[in-house]
Amino acid sequence: MEGVNADCQKFDFFVRWPDGTINRPQIVAFQDLFSGKMLSWRIDHSPNMVMVMAAFGELVENWGIPRHCLFDNGREFTGKWLTGGIPNRFRFKVRKDDPLGVLPNLGIQVHWAKPASGQSKPIERAFGGFAKDISLDPRLDGAYPTDCSFGFLWPKSGAPSGPRW
Repeated sequence: MEGVNADCQKFDFFVRWPDGTINRPQIVAFQDLFSGKMLSWRIDHSPNMVMVMAAFGELVENWGIPRHCLFDNGREFTGKWLTGGIPNRFRFKVRKDDPLGVLPNLGIQVHWAKPASGQSKPIERAFGGFAKDISLDPRLDGAYPTDCSFGFLWPKSGAPSGPRW
């Protein structure tokens, strides 16, 4: 596989998670740059390094090691576990004694998307499709931010229970 890109997206509906919290789920996804196919993803309360590493692990296990990765500049992608030792990160300082992250150890060339520029990440177009196909699904009726009786939360009896896919 030549290259992948990855980003996070917040869905436009609310869910009640098994732990009782109610919020909008977020997805981190890895997409093949050539075909546009979503290769791996994880959904959680908020984007974090664990969900990125889990999605990346699934990508490598099922599809192999890509040669190039195009990443967003969020903290979940720029953490030292994943990209440590790469000199062109937009966050954190690179120190000589820092261990290499997973991607440099695998020989993957990391590219950073231009900050605040959705056009520089092909996955943004796919996320537009997610908004259309998933967030507007009729089974999520009543779970939209505008449908909530408290502005952003439902009464306890009205909340859907967890992601429905």
